[in-house]
Amino acid sequence: MLVYPAISASDSAPPLTLDLPLACTLGSDCWVINYFDSDPGPGAADFACGPRTYDDHKGTDFGLLDRRAMAAGVAVLAAADGTVATLRDGMPDSGLETPADILAGRDCGNGVMIEHGDGWSTQYCHMRMGSISVVEGQTVARGESLGLVGMSGRAEFPHLHITLRQAETVLDPFTGLPQGSSCDERGTPVWSADTGLSYRPFVLQSIGFASAPVERSALQQSASSPKNLPRDGEALVLWAQVYGVQDGDRLSLRIEGPGGRVLTDETVELSKTQAYRMAFAGRRTPENGWPAGSYRGTVRMARPGANGPAEASRMIEVELR
Repeated sequence: MLVYPAISASDSAPPLTLDLPLACTLGSDCWVINYFDSDPGPGAADFACGPRTYDDHKGTDFGLLDRRAMAAGVAVLAAADGTVATLRDGMPDSGLETPADILAGRDCGNGVMIEHGDGWSTQYCHMRMGSISVVEGQTVARGESLGLVGMSGRAEFPHLHITLRQAETVLDPFTGLPQGSSCDERGTPVWSADTGLSYRPFVLQSIGFASAPVERSALQQSASSPKNLPRDGEALVLWAQVYGVQDGDRLSLRIEGPGGRVLTDETVELSKTQAYRMAFAGRRTPENGWPAGSYRGTVRMARPGANGPAEASRMIEVELR
């Protein structure tokens, strides 16, 4: 279940429209992780006055599930017709572990800049080393592949950062407004209606089972949940990864065993606003092991609001043998 407030927009059409800049399904294998910073001061606020950005962020970050998804290859797509103006390749996909002298002045990592006419341009950052498939001066069509999503430059996770400019002015594609505008202002989204893009106050990105405590570093490599686990493992743990949590959010994790028996049902009210939150619930394995059969994990996230709560839930099953 997903219940979110919709974007407010004017009826006027923007002079440029952008399609989704990567080949994925939003909410399934890619997510908006960081929005454009709409706070004109030293703080940070996304265009809905929420916390899902950071100070002076000049674009939109579309994240993948993990490095395994990056290795499998997700295409970066031209968001509109245009001409390749500049590009860079050759930087490793090591993110913040890249030596400082290589990162200096190259936060974008491997990337492509496309000019769309009338001063409009889009910049695509953090692309995978060796994947860029276009050359400078090449004409590209909307939806044409430019390369692959990577983790080059100043990146904490595999993602595509896209920046929209009109002349030298950086704009938020969700509002069409320049950086420095207040999050209270409303403009016209530049995204085409076909993208399905709308505001998400938080992202319940992934959940899964494990037979022992899980570190974030392990989930960054692979965040998929196994279909089967040993019934005599160290424990039965349900984990969840959430982006954009706020003080007052309620996060619930529930595990049910064969026959609907409840092993654990925990709800916590979060007391801190964080860009990323990892949560766990579980129990140690009993002396004789868990009963064989199917186990279900359910994670729910809710945020109170004047027009009712924003909610999301995910469910997953694992077989213990």
